[in-house]
Amino acid sequence: MFSIFLSIVIGLAFTWWYKNYTQPKGFPNGPTLALPFIGHGYKLGSNIVESYHKFRGKYGDIFGLFLGPSRVVVLNDFDSIQESGFHDDFLDRPSFLPGMKGTLSDGGEPGVIFSKGKQWSEQRRFALRTLRDFGFGKQKMEEVIDEQVNQLCSVLESKHGQPMSVFGVFNTSVVNALWTITTGQGVSANDPKIQRITQLMNEFDESSASPWILVALLFPTIESILSKMGLWHLQFKTAMLEIRKICKRPILEHEETFDPNNLRDFIDAHIQKQREPDSGISFQGNDGKLNLQIVTEDLFGAGSVTVSMTLTWAMLFLANRPDIQTKIKKELKEITGGNRIPTNSERQNMPFTEATIHEIQRLANIVPNSVPREASKDTHFKGYFIPKGTQIVPNIGEVLMDPKYFSNPQKFNPSRFIDENGRFVPSPYVIPFGLGKRRCLGETLARVELFKFFTGIMDHFTIERPNKELLNEDRSPFSSNRPNPFKVCFVTRS
Repeated sequence: MFSIFLSIVIGLAFTWWYKNYTQPKGFPNGPTLALPFIGHGYKLGSNIVESYHKFRGKYGDIFGLFLGPSRVVVLNDFDSIQESGFHDDFLDRPSFLPGMKGTLSDGGEPGVIFSKGKQWSEQRRFALRTLRDFGFGKQKMEEVIDEQVNQLCSVLESKHGQPMSVFGVFNTSVVNALWTITTGQGVSANDPKIQRITQLMNEFDESSASPWILVALLFPTIESILSKMGLWHLQFKTAMLEIRKICKRPILEHEETFDPNNLRDFIDAHIQKQREPDSGISFQGNDGKLNLQIVTEDLFGAGSVTVSMTLTWAMLFLANRPDIQTKIKKELKEITGGNRIPTNSERQNMPFTEATIHEIQRLANIVPNSVPREASKDTHFKGYFIPKGTQIVPNIGEVLMDPKYFSNPQKFNPSRFIDENGRFVPSPYVIPFGLGKRRCLGETLARVELFKFFTGIMDHFTIERPNKELLNEDRSPFSSNRPNPFKVCFVTRS
């Protein structure tokens, strides 16, 4: 009797496993034997980027696997990433993100980064148009950023060329610029609110690199139970919730002082849109208010950490390459006379500087894996069958370091983007902001900020190594987007 019962249990267990943890016919090749609940997690090392690189070498440019209970397809070449970015069946965000949505989006799908469908298209279209009208690419925005660059340079000058860590140095200035552009409120870099947001963004970035984040996102119920029992604490949740409270204050102030005849900034424009009868479903009632708050948070998330970390890598790369700094300074002097920050329109006359920033973005590889998307229905892609609900992960880092697109990709070489006539020729394969309809919302602002902060620092300082020994350019073993700790000297130009 027991043997019959055991056989039934084993049979049911096998049937359940086969249904939930085997791939359908035509699915991309990948690791074998997915285990219940953890999938192929046991085959991933501590660094998921390196694991994906090894899987690509074994299974090809497109491979499939299970992360926990989720079926995943990883795209590792430019063509597939580009095509998927414009594929209408791959525009949704994964349903596996309830844990993150519950924290970042109040349990729903508002905003831009994590929303989908009509709500996503309405909010993204509005945000891009409005931010362009209120600053993106305009002189007003440049003036805001220039002020923050000058404040940052004053802080760096006060260190008198002494060795210092650059981790977190740029965050306050970048966040302050974003705050001013988004809310219309100009504040000092010493403002407690800006200091606190900066600290929280640092905490969010550091904690989000933890391998436990993947567990929390794949198994939100387990994470919630352990958290309530005091056995688990995800710092990024606490950080994000406090950022939310801070971002809510200027929205409430704008609602109290709103004047439809005097739209001051992005927040005012969104409030006006909410009050239009035919504005669209995502602007109506409480949904409209929640979308405004989450879109504001999305803008901070899309710009602050990315720009700050890219600048951190820039200081590391340039400290090891004084010859590159010399060329940039020469170009700056020719354009500005060496006494001001160049305008965004002048960057077209600074080919080597542009090429250097381009190469920094490529080699820094700040976001190796884009935020995953999800197949909204069964579909065929590149000869493979992709079932509904499959996560689509664009592995941008593989493109940035692919010898098929870049000769000697491990080498820092801005000249690879300079043609025989001395002109800057951007590579279509340098895609730090992603590709397609889900391309980064804050790309335009991030590009301007990066150019302004980079050239402002180069104009004021020479970046030197403390003891003349080459700095370690390896990535931190605890994070896929950070270098190992290092110090440099900001030496004021004579």
